[in-house]
Order: sequence, then C-alpha cells, then structure tokens
Amino acid sequence: MQKINWITGLRGIIALIIIVYHLQQIRPVTALADWDWALYQFINMLPVVVAVFFILTGLLRSLGYWDHIIYGKKKPDTRKVIIDRWWRIAPVYYTVLIVSFIWSMYISGFSVINLWSLFSGFTFMNWASPTTFFPSTVNGPLWFIGYDMIGYIFTILMMIWLTRINKKYIYSSIIAYIFIFFIFHAIWISLPWIPWQGIVSVWFPYYSPFIFALYSIMGIIIGGIVTRYRDLSKSLIWDFIFFVSIVSICAYLWIIRWASDLAYSYPMSPYRFPIIPGLFAILVFSLIYSRYVGVFIDNRLFIWLAGISYSLYLWHGLIITILLTTVFHYVSTSFIEWVIFSIVVLAISLLVALSSSKYIENIRK
Repeated sequence: MQKINWITGLRGIIALIIIVYHLQQIRPVTALADWDWALYQFINMLPVVVAVFFILTGLLRSLGYWDHIIYGKKKPDTRKVIIDRWWRIAPVYYTVLIVSFIWSMYISGFSVINLWSLFSGFTFMNWASPTTFFPSTVNGPLWFIGYDMIGYIFTILMMIWLTRINKKYIYSSIIAYIFIFFIFHAIWISLPWIPWQGIVSVWFPYYSPFIFALYSIMGIIIGGIVTRYRDLSKSLIWDFIFFVSIVSICAYLWIIRWASDLAYSYPMSPYRFPIIPGLFAILVFSLIYSRYVGVFIDNRLFIWLAGISYSLYLWHGLIITILLTTVFHYVSTSFIEWVIFSIVVLAISLLVALSSSKYIENIRK
C-alpha cells in the first residue's frame, strides 16, 4: 500500500485540540469580558475536528483497494485487515474501558445501566441505543470508538464492492453509496427512540453511524484521487488552498459560535455537515500535495504526539474525572486553578499515553 505523506502530524494536532476543548468544559465562565466569552464560544465549536478522523479512516483504509482497482495490485486480505484493526484499537481501549468502569463504581456504586454500557462498549455497539451512547459515565470520549469501528467496517464493505464491479460503474456506485447512507440516516433519526437525558438527548439519534459513513466516503474519494494521481507534483497552490480552507473553517465557526450543537447541518447531524466536513476534506487533500505546510505539520513534535494520540484520546477524559473527584474539587471557581488543573491534566495524560502506547497499544508488535 502506498504511503501518504504529511497527514501523520495532523492526528497529533487534532488530539491536542480535543483535549483543549474538554478542558474548557470546566473553565470558569462567570463575569467574562465580551472578547473572552466570544473566544469561549468559538472553542466550543472545536469538536468538529473529530470529522477529520472519519475522513482519514476512509482515506487510509481505501488505499490498498484503490491500488487493486486502478493498478491491478493484490487485493487486501479483508480478514487480516479486520484482525489487524482489532489488535490496533482493542487492547488499550478495553483497558481504559475497564478502568473507567471500576472508577465509576468507586464514585457512584454499581449500576445495571453502567454494566450494559460496558458490554456495548466491548462489542463496539454503543451507537445502537441512547442508553449506551457513552460506554462509560466517567470517560465521555469513549463514545467515538464504536462509531469509528463501524465506520471502518462500512469503508471496507464499500471498497470490496468497488473491487468487484466494472470500473465504469465506480463513480455511479460512490454516488449510490451517498444516497444510501443519506436514506439510512433519515430512517435512523425517524425511529421512535426512547427519550434520554443530558447531552445524549441532544446528540442521539443524530450522531448516527450512517452520517459518519458519509465522512468516510469523502476519505474514500480522496484515496481514489491520490492513488490515481500519485505522481502529481507538490505545488504552492495546495499550500494556498490549505490556508484558505483553515481560514474558511475558522471564520465560519466564529460567525456561528453561538449556535447549538446540531445547528447549521443539513440533514441535522454532527459537525456542521456538509460544510465543515467538506472543507476538512479539501484541507486533507491539499495537505497531501502541499510543498511546505505538510513538512511543517509533520515535525518531530507532532509526529510524536500522533504516535501516542490514540492512547492520549482514550485516557485524558478519565484523568480529568479522577483529578476533579480527588484533588481539584472546586476548579470551576478560579481561573488560576483551572490553568493549573489544565497543565496537570496535560502532563499526566501525556505520561500515561506514552506508557499506554508502548506497553498496551503496541502489545502485538
């Protein structure tokens, strides 16, 4: 499979952005100046970067299949692909999930609902019900893993079909995928779901695996173009397009910074679909063919962060909860205390992620 340059460091950057967002959720907001409140609202828009993970899943997983379709190379062994994926994400995910479950029992006692959520997390099926949306009540970010796994499977199934049809039907099949997942999303959100509470009542059922599949399709399209035009020269025009994409994303989010979680999405869905995910897809593509931006983003620091980004994502939510419960009980009352808390969280998260990546995440190597 071909190697795609310049997108490794991007994962490290996104991991840091997500941690900043989660730390902001406990930032004191009383008596903020107008500019500070506007900045707070803008940072609340930052979860849209999660869309990049789904785009990268579609891109990277499709490359081997595109090599087979376009150049006749050996088709990926689907069984091996899925097993490798399981070993890549499951050991550390299961470890964090179990530790989170134990900690939830310590602070709030045993709950059948929490046990059911644990089971849904282990089977990557937490997306199937509002009662299990969060596999752990003390580690919110774990919701993403089940969606990522089903998105990975969707990507493989779509690519398998593309390898079996005549090349002249490739474009029409991709268009068909888009319509099919749109229809599935519409059906999913129209089902008579049980009303729930908290943020789940806002997100579910609109956070559907079918809408995220559309993000993966963006990655699949990028994968096909990159494979077909692998000899396309690096050019400053792509650096320019990258910056235009960044500015457009930031400007759009700044303008709508007051909006609710699902506003400005068509159909109603996460991360301001299709505008923001579309701009991210352009950003990823332009990054691959950029002359200077990609070199800067793939610096040693960001590549190092990318190497531990998965463990960093999994552990930081639990670390925040543990520290809030045991040490920083009143972090929301003082800005200085929040800064100290954030520094401590980041330091501990990096240390834990480094160890987790070395001893758990890469256990098979």
